[in-house]
Amino acid sequence: MNTNKLKRFAQEARKKLIEQVGAKLEYVLHTDTVELREKALQVKALKDELARTSKEQLMEKVAYTWFNRLIALRFMDVNNYQPLDIRVISPKEGYTFPELLDEAKQGHIAEDLKVNAQQVYDLLDGRVPSANPQNEAYKVLLIAACNHLHTVLPFLFERINDYTELLLPDDLTSEFSIVHDVREGMAAEDCQQVEIIGWLYQFYISEKKDEVFASKAKVKKEDIPAATQLFTPRWIIEYMVQNTVGKLWLQNRPNSRLREHMPYFIESASLQSEDYLKISSPEEITLLDQACGSGHILVYGFELLTKIYEEEGINPSEIPKLIIQHNLYGFEIDERAAQLAAMALMMKARSYQRRFFKKGEVPQPHILCFQDMKLNAESLASIMDACNLPVIAPRLEDVKIKLGETLFYQLLEKGGVTVAKNDWAKLPEKKKQELEKNDKVPFLYLHDLRDITKFKLELIQKQLTETGIGYTSTEFKHVKLNDLDILNLFSSSFASTLYQDLLTLQQATNLGSLILPKTPLKEIEAALKEVQEFRHQDDAFYQYQLEELKQGLEHLQLLARKYTCVVDNPPYMGGGNMNAPLADFVKRNYPDSKADLMACFMESGLAMLQPKGFLGMINQHSWMFLGSYEKLRKKLIKNTFFDTLLHLGSRTFPEIGGEVVQNASFTFWKAKNVDNGKYIRLVNFEKSELKRFKVLEAINNRGCGWYYNAHQRDFEKIPGNPIGYWLGKGFIQVFAHKTIGSFSKSDGQTKSGNNDKYLKLFWEVNNYDFGIDKKWVKHPKGGSFRRWYGNLETVIDWSQEARLHYRRDKVARILPDNLWWKKGISWTLITTGKQSFRDYSDDSIFNLAAPTIFFDNEDIRIYSLGLLNTVLSEYLLKVFNPTLNCNIGEVQAIPLLECSDKNLINSIVLNSIDLSKKDWDSRETSWDFVANELLRIRGINTPDIDIEESYDLYQQYWRNKFFKLHKNEEELNRQFIEIYGLQEELTPDVPLEDITIIQEETSIDNGELIFHADEVMAQFVSYAVGCMFGRFSLDKPGLILANQGETLQDYLQKVAKSDQEISFLPDADNIIPILDDEWFEDDIVGRFHEFLKVTFGEANFAKNLAFVEECLGKDIRKYFVKDFYNDHVRRYKKRPIYWQFSSPQGSFNVLIYMHRYTPDTVNNILNKYLREYQEKLRTRREHLDRVEVSGSATEKTKAIKERARIDQVLLELQEYEREILYPLATERLAIDLDNGVLVNYNLFGKAVKAVPGLNDAKTKKKVAEFDWVKIPEVV
Repeated sequence: MNTNKLKRFAQEARKKLIEQVGAKLEYVLHTDTVELREKALQVKALKDELARTSKEQLMEKVAYTWFNRLIALRFMDVNNYQPLDIRVISPKEGYTFPELLDEAKQGHIAEDLKVNAQQVYDLLDGRVPSANPQNEAYKVLLIAACNHLHTVLPFLFERINDYTELLLPDDLTSEFSIVHDVREGMAAEDCQQVEIIGWLYQFYISEKKDEVFASKAKVKKEDIPAATQLFTPRWIIEYMVQNTVGKLWLQNRPNSRLREHMPYFIESASLQSEDYLKISSPEEITLLDQACGSGHILVYGFELLTKIYEEEGINPSEIPKLIIQHNLYGFEIDERAAQLAAMALMMKARSYQRRFFKKGEVPQPHILCFQDMKLNAESLASIMDACNLPVIAPRLEDVKIKLGETLFYQLLEKGGVTVAKNDWAKLPEKKKQELEKNDKVPFLYLHDLRDITKFKLELIQKQLTETGIGYTSTEFKHVKLNDLDILNLFSSSFASTLYQDLLTLQQATNLGSLILPKTPLKEIEAALKEVQEFRHQDDAFYQYQLEELKQGLEHLQLLARKYTCVVDNPPYMGGGNMNAPLADFVKRNYPDSKADLMACFMESGLAMLQPKGFLGMINQHSWMFLGSYEKLRKKLIKNTFFDTLLHLGSRTFPEIGGEVVQNASFTFWKAKNVDNGKYIRLVNFEKSELKRFKVLEAINNRGCGWYYNAHQRDFEKIPGNPIGYWLGKGFIQVFAHKTIGSFSKSDGQTKSGNNDKYLKLFWEVNNYDFGIDKKWVKHPKGGSFRRWYGNLETVIDWSQEARLHYRRDKVARILPDNLWWKKGISWTLITTGKQSFRDYSDDSIFNLAAPTIFFDNEDIRIYSLGLLNTVLSEYLLKVFNPTLNCNIGEVQAIPLLECSDKNLINSIVLNSIDLSKKDWDSRETSWDFVANELLRIRGINTPDIDIEESYDLYQQYWRNKFFKLHKNEEELNRQFIEIYGLQEELTPDVPLEDITIIQEETSIDNGELIFHADEVMAQFVSYAVGCMFGRFSLDKPGLILANQGETLQDYLQKVAKSDQEISFLPDADNIIPILDDEWFEDDIVGRFHEFLKVTFGEANFAKNLAFVEECLGKDIRKYFVKDFYNDHVRRYKKRPIYWQFSSPQGSFNVLIYMHRYTPDTVNNILNKYLREYQEKLRTRREHLDRVEVSGSATEKTKAIKERARIDQVLLELQEYEREILYPLATERLAIDLDNGVLVNYNLFGKAVKAVPGLNDAKTKKKVAEFDWVKIPEVV
């Protein structure tokens, strides 16, 4: 199946249908024709619908309705399923138009097709004038065919008066029509599989899904389907259904040969139990999908049930009907999906029985498409009372006792509550007389309580708080009451459970299968019977309310049933994305699983099961590990048996890449724990198809290495009860010891609330204002995988004003004072790979993205850091939380076993920290950088060694450091494995790829450490440029000029040498040109040549330059013109300290150093460089004019070409000067380093080189919206 083609078709079809339906809608609403007058009822129905919804929602609904109908017709055409045995939208072989139309053109219209045949013939014969007679005739026939299908597929094809007929697109027969698109988009070979329906649905809503996610807002109830639908891979469905429906059957028929048809079936302890759910026939099996989508799970359920029926010897012609009638149930909040699910089941039934659509009354699938209860609280209570259904809880005295007599009668007197007829008699006679006298006789329904705040709030709040009903007194002051609030505030006291259940259905399309009726099924069925038999003298008045009530009771009837098997791929949605009514409902009804809808569905699914029934599900594996699901895990471990589980990990769904979505699929038995569960670990297999193959391998070879037996009671021995099924007994015993949390502490976090303003990279700010008691302090903020030391680049504004903001801002946070300036252990909160832990110095304040723990004992801190960077820690963290987040609680839960030789371990840890720090500080982006490594290792003042020899020394030095660190890490693994007694479960080996020093300069290839000369040399060139600007010096280590506005005189003072004594003098005016030739004395290539001579001697200059260029892979000028600035921007994380002023085509480039910038800098660029360069080009052009006159033929040709190029460059530079640089120079802009590069760079508009993520259009817009700094408009 070509899913890419299907995706394009479905997305384009949606756009086309919405556009064409919208055009027809405008036509119908604003045109008065005879044809429309004849369809007045349909027009009225359309307008009524438009009054209930928005125009956009109506267009979307009609578009998907016609899409569903057309794909159903195409599927039935291709598979010869049409009841009339004639293709409706597809042509016969060798024909162009649909067979339905071609047959009519030949005078054949089926008698069963209720259509005015003469009207069609008159159109086709030209007796009735029409601009496109074939199209008009086909439209009549298509609508008739749809109406005929109503008896077979009523959920998809409404009756003739359906208003959607009015909005059918006009063009149905041309090559540009939607009908033609459907035929082309759904290839005949793809239509052989009913799964095409599911794929089309997912692709149809995919763009809507993208829009919902892009909005980053709470998901509205109408957007939940688009946000949560996901097509489940077939093999996972087979696993779930085979191990629920199949397992239930095998419990009852142990000798069944059904196993032969179930490749994903796992033999488990539930099969050995004698206490199982007894069923005597296949009809007793009920499979429910709580969120059935397009019916993929139910379709496979149909297939497996067919095998079961066949095994029982049931007549094959009866099997599809029996399955549809008895076995399959689906719940769905999205009408589109529900239609397709029902259609898929009907198509599957037809594929088994060719006369299924022709055998009298066709059974309909049990697909419940949720509909909101449209009656408000008052109307609902009124119609219920009329039908003698209980509205008020029968024990009125209990209500009075619970609320207190004063509040109870006060609410009665204010009309706040009312009672049913049979309850009225229970009130004291004196009170009834008093109420009647005051004209306060209660009506027979609940009154609207929106004016409840007019009551005596003190009394009501006191009673509500004391009784625990509804809101707290603080919340109550601000509440705006609606029908749901009425339910929440008073249902536990006044309303019957049936009334509560029906009122909850007002949010049916929002809550869906999470609604678990409190009313017993028998009472619901009795109530439904009452409503069906209800007769009233004014039936017309009650008809609408009765229909709503009946529909609501039918919903509750299916929701209250108990099923033998429940199998889902539930919606995934975290609490932060839930809309308010959904979030409120989940908090109240699913407190243990409220963190995500998928966990709520686990609880609702178990609740809908019969005792000893089976639950199958695929969801995100977070429920197995995260602290927010701990109570849910405890409940599951205690009350259900974990029969089988596939730990799938990431990339389970082929269309979802990356590590964010990590899955588990499982089957639970609703029974007490009986024995070991069966677990298959697939997290290390990266592709969906590979996972499928490895499941089959594990089932057939339990010794494969990824098949586990685990007793779920062992999970209770692990802190937080994570589902650590792969842990051996040795690991389980480890958890009896003290944890890291016993020796460490952490509290609060620092969060600026505005990172653009309060966080900077350290090289952006003034160096004199950086450090404890200064404005800017070190601020670890996570980062990439790096052990021991590093990822230290960020600083935070720690001024008194900023700290006050962190305390007062509703978003910001600040670390408690007692944890400032303390040593600790830090790591990165979110990571897609392995976790790494780093030394945290006592001059830092950590960011929430870099969780940190603190110790009172320094030896234990060092020892703990060693443990955390071992394979043992890596293994344990996967137990507590294998998701992308690594939280403080999970790190502190790691058991800490001390040993007698702690000093040995700590010495290795300290050496590892030192090695990592040396590596980090070897780069100029470290605040402790001293000098470039090629010079530092060789010795700065030993120019007798050439640069190639220095590079050799560099490789030797860092190779030794690399393998020393590797040896340290393996030794730590060995030590801790022995301490924890896990020699049989872990090995000390550390992959070379996991050694986190010299990562920029090296790579691992087939187990060999390979150095990258280009990166090493690029760092040397960058250091040279730093020396050209005076940021660094050959005469003094570390930073020199790193404060705003510093000059060459400041440089001389800091290095304490005169300009004659200086080894290499920085540029005087802070402007270094980068051009195609040496047009200026301070040309960057000339200055680099000078630097190379100073550092490695003049004698070997040519050789050294050749080696530099060989490493870079190009000559030095080309590198500076083409690559240097890109490298600089990358090295400095898109916050460059050297800024390149560039003309639009890059013909003119100069570098400046931002710390030495002054308001005259741009003026100097203009006058000393841009204008002078133009003069030099003109002089060169004059020379070329003379060459053209007097030169040889070859010289003339070259001169003409060069002159043409110069002319183009001059035009470019003149425009750059006129439109950009000159206006900017007149501004004499000042910068403030505290505002950061993001702000300062954007002050210069198009004068500086464009950098994605720094001054592209999107980033410029973001900067322009900063409310804490004013950005002038510049070109």
